[in-house]
Amino acid sequence: VTGTVLGASVTNLERLLRMPYGCGEQNMINFAPAVFVLDCLGPREATPDTVAKAVRIMKTGYQRELTYRRTDGSYSAFGNNDPAGSTWLTAFVLSIYAQAAAFIPMDPQALAGPSLDFLLSKQQPDGSFAEAGRVIHADMQGAGASGAAGLTAYVCASLVRVIRSCRRHPDLSCSQQAVGPHSRLASALRSGLRFVYDDYRARPADFRPSDLAVAAYAARLAIDDDLGGAGGPEGAKLASFLWLHLYEASRALDGGIKRYWPGSGDADGSVETTSYALLTALARADFQTAAPALRWLSGRQGDLGGFHSTQDTVVGLQAMAQFARSHPGGDGVGSVTVTWPGQPEPLRFGLGPANRSLLQQREIGRGQAARALDGEVFVSGTGSGVALVTVAYAYNLLDSPVGWIAADWTRRGGVGLRLADNWPLGGFAPADGSSVEVAVCATANNGPGMYIVSLSHPSGFAVDEHTPVGGSVARVESESDELVFYLSEISLFHLHPKLKDLTECQVCPDCPQCRKPTNVEI
Repeated sequence: VTGTVLGASVTNLERLLRMPYGCGEQNMINFAPAVFVLDCLGPREATPDTVAKAVRIMKTGYQRELTYRRTDGSYSAFGNNDPAGSTWLTAFVLSIYAQAAAFIPMDPQALAGPSLDFLLSKQQPDGSFAEAGRVIHADMQGAGASGAAGLTAYVCASLVRVIRSCRRHPDLSCSQQAVGPHSRLASALRSGLRFVYDDYRARPADFRPSDLAVAAYAARLAIDDDLGGAGGPEGAKLASFLWLHLYEASRALDGGIKRYWPGSGDADGSVETTSYALLTALARADFQTAAPALRWLSGRQGDLGGFHSTQDTVVGLQAMAQFARSHPGGDGVGSVTVTWPGQPEPLRFGLGPANRSLLQQREIGRGQAARALDGEVFVSGTGSGVALVTVAYAYNLLDSPVGWIAADWTRRGGVGLRLADNWPLGGFAPADGSSVEVAVCATANNGPGMYIVSLSHPSGFAVDEHTPVGGSVARVESESDELVFYLSEISLFHLHPKLKDLTECQVCPDCPQCRKPTNVEI
């Protein structure tokens, strides 16, 4: 129970997304939520610990992301090691930089320098933006910015944020030639929005809901304060036109208490599309639409405050943070009561200004007691303000016993993994100072994407040497206890790392609790 819609996300900021940080795409996925959370809380509700944690994540993410900037100013998963920079990733990076500039020192050239020049150079004569490279982690990009119209709308929204940031932070020293109403940036923004409008008018049946949602959001952002010279009657007409058609695509649930937007081939609702629709409704100050959309979104959150996929988490948190900022709940005081069958005394949670962003948690059942609930938990509330109540279920699965025998191919979700080693059956380790070889074979039939193969070291061993064969290896990270390979695609990948026995770190063969096995993940 929390008094803000971002309570769980604030508490679990560093655990929203679990993945290595070894490329420019994944680094931004961890960077962005910290910006959204701190932006929504503001100085009034952000505790010193929350501010310190978010600022640390932002500074680390910013410094790390600069290492993936290419010589032409663009960004890609592995920087200059990639053949070309990505238009979408560069727009995403600039958008987050623009918002992070309110909290951390930012180099003006990082925001309005070569990276912005690269982005503008990818605009075509018809106003659309073309993808120069590719996004390896396709799940990060989502559906809303993969087509020409969606990508163009996404870039336009990023340009608006750059203009806003330069106007609000004079210390960035962005020139009027770069961000003024008659600049090349403003012209690119107007041309991009015009392309989206014309493209939708020409083929409305082929326009994906996600494209329409991103376009409506970008158009609405652009007319606020006449950013980029896109305001006036024509800009307002475009924004209203796109919003009207976006709203017509929505679906109501529970008599209008909840509202969602379907995605491409997702009739049950899309977190990404609904999040962009919520952002647009908030920009229009349309809380009658925003509140039902928020209720639907909050039901899709996990107990840590994130969503099912990476892009859903990034844009979903942005939308919920904007709602919290636009509708903080004031100084209301209230309470939430939770009851369930067999509970002699109800649980009561008090909410007020002093604990609004605090996540209050209670365990209401374990083992047989949890099974006896049968899903029946009753929640009621009194008072005024905002409250978010989440019921989360957690359970454990029994792992199979660890063995030393070579495994056959294991396939799931389009990827396959096979392991083998040369340790004798029943043996624990070779003689001191010697080495063992572990064979790792991986395959995938999902096409290009971001694949990560990680191998943790068993107790008492470290990687002596490794030679990968096959696959498109973009980066290798060798840590003290883990070996990580980043691949852009896999047909058949072979890895034969040689593990050397660490004689100074002996592991007792008769102590199962002391022995950590080798874990391999793809």
